[in-house]
Amino acid sequence: MQKRVSAEIIFIVLLAIAIIPCCRQKSAMERMNVLVITIDTMRADHVGFYGDKKAQTPVLDDLCRKGIVFRDCYTSVPLTLPSHCSLFTGRLPITHGVRNNGFYRLSSDEATLARLLKEKGYRTGALVAAYVLMGKFGLNNGFDWYDDTLRSDELAGDFDSEIPADRVYRKFEKFMAKESMEPFFLWVHLYDPHKPYAPPAQHAKRFPGDPYRGEIAFTDSIIGQMLQDLKDKGLIENTLVVVTGDHGEAFGEHEEYGHGVFCYEEDVRVPLIFSNPKRLSRPSLVTDRVRLIDIMPTILELLDMPVPEQIQGRSLKPLFEGKRESAPRQVYLESMYGNEENNWAPLTGMISGGYKYLSLPKAELYDLSADPGEKQNLLLKKNALARKMDSQLAEFVSQHGKQSGSGRMELSSTDKKQLQALGYISSFSKAGTKGQDPKDGIRLSNRLEEFGREMAQGKIDQVQRELEAMVKDPENKLPSVYMMLTMIYKRKQDLKSSLNHLNHALIVFRGTAMENHFRINLARLHLQTGKIEPAQSLADLILQDDPGSVASLLIKAEIAEKRLQTDKALEFLQAVEKLEPNNVAVKKKLAELFLLDKNIGAALRVYRQILHGEASDRNPELLFNVAALSAQTGDLAEAESLLREAIAKKEDGRYLFHLALILAKKGDGESALSALATAMEKHSQDLSEEQRRTARKLLARD
Repeated sequence: MQKRVSAEIIFIVLLAIAIIPCCRQKSAMERMNVLVITIDTMRADHVGFYGDKKAQTPVLDDLCRKGIVFRDCYTSVPLTLPSHCSLFTGRLPITHGVRNNGFYRLSSDEATLARLLKEKGYRTGALVAAYVLMGKFGLNNGFDWYDDTLRSDELAGDFDSEIPADRVYRKFEKFMAKESMEPFFLWVHLYDPHKPYAPPAQHAKRFPGDPYRGEIAFTDSIIGQMLQDLKDKGLIENTLVVVTGDHGEAFGEHEEYGHGVFCYEEDVRVPLIFSNPKRLSRPSLVTDRVRLIDIMPTILELLDMPVPEQIQGRSLKPLFEGKRESAPRQVYLESMYGNEENNWAPLTGMISGGYKYLSLPKAELYDLSADPGEKQNLLLKKNALARKMDSQLAEFVSQHGKQSGSGRMELSSTDKKQLQALGYISSFSKAGTKGQDPKDGIRLSNRLEEFGREMAQGKIDQVQRELEAMVKDPENKLPSVYMMLTMIYKRKQDLKSSLNHLNHALIVFRGTAMENHFRINLARLHLQTGKIEPAQSLADLILQDDPGSVASLLIKAEIAEKRLQTDKALEFLQAVEKLEPNNVAVKKKLAELFLLDKNIGAALRVYRQILHGEASDRNPELLFNVAALSAQTGDLAEAESLLREAIAKKEDGRYLFHLALILAKKGDGESALSALATAMEKHSQDLSEEQRRTARKLLARD
């Protein structure tokens, strides 16, 4: 009896072990995947479903028809990094602290959507297409895989570094090819509608003279490929798809061409679509006003996950169910771009009820329902309302910026100073009249755009004279003027003028966010002219302010290399690699220095990281170089495999010659001679004279 009971117990235990994995698999499959697609610079009114008759956005339109569409969705800030930080924290820029591109990093203490989903067992990945969203700026918080690889030929990326949507799609395919029982959260960032507008030829032809719409059409087609992949894999019904924009784009409606300066409707109103055929099967057009900060709590609630108390957004789920809100959601608006980069007055504002108020030296008030194009400033006609909204804005900034209690409070002089530090200066105070209003500054900024076009026409001397006159004006402190003049001196190789100009710029912009920009340019100029000591001093100054300055670390690495201090150069490059782990150009430079240091093993290890890592760059020349190192370390199998891959991509005489050497070492003389013959018959020009002589001798013996 005891034996029978023991056997029964063993049987039950074994059965439980067999069943448990099945149960886990079912639980994982029941959890919804999440795909968030953000389209950079995507204004809402350029999507077909949103009313644009010229648009060709069939994929987005289909999502709109089958999903939940929000007609009036707003970002709080018309800048890529702070907007995405708000989206993925559910918090405002004044709270999470990221107020501009490039000068800020999201705190690792922030509870991002990726972190919360990862804690619940999600596999988390991000594919970003622009430098401004690189992991070093903090948005990699919570992601298992954060692919910010851009151009593999750049050691130090800049704000122009980007990749097109079709390259992002190839990364998407790679992520989706990873089999896993766990649900995924994937964020895909598509940058194409951003300046410069350069759609592929087929899309450019469809929109002659309107490349922005061409970029949107191209982006739409790539999103279609992604969604088709989900369908083909049987994942679409179990994937919540969210598509939105980070901010809009202006085309002269208020004298701005681009974005970042103002918070008019064209700058801050973006599309927002939620789609899932199983959970969101009843299509709906929601006209209630919503915000990007509402997306994160909505996703959490749809996944039956708790929403952290610090999140400032509110779930949109009740609106999915057809409920209407008693009052429109209030929207906080800001842009520190003009203030930090052009020395203009900071912009803050709010949308409350049907009105938008913008706090500037020349304040603005608009009735959005009667005047959606914001052409009639009602500041004088409705001055009492403007003052009321100005007070509400001050209180809002005070409460949310400091995360204090919710009680109404009288502002002390200290509070007012703190508000100014947060970017809010009342339009009705004396301080509010200081600083150039962006509406005035934008005209000079537009003139610089014209300068760029004139330079392209060869009018460099004329542009130089005008810029030099602007620099002499003590009232003009627009960094772009100084940067453009630096570019002209560099193009003319006028090193003396460049040196004097950059030193002057350092005086003008001392203590501002742009000071380090001019320090870096001056340090590079010193390096170019062989003045190592001042270059190093400037790099050291920058690193005191910003220990994560990649440009400064690269300058230090170059100086160390010039001084033949390979160990120090490696140290600086490894610091860069830690900040930008997907920077292929830095990895290549590291490998070159390891070779210089005769550390073949370390060089090969780095090259293998490039070949097999997430930032894979398997170009033929790299494959050839790694094959050569593999052969030196005795790994003939890897060397042969890499050479064959290189030859398949590009038949080069050097690759064939080295393949012949490897085959000969492996004892395959016939194949070695065949490779040599092909090298000599088709690609002898690729070989050195010594290699050609060797090949002739060996082939003659045959």
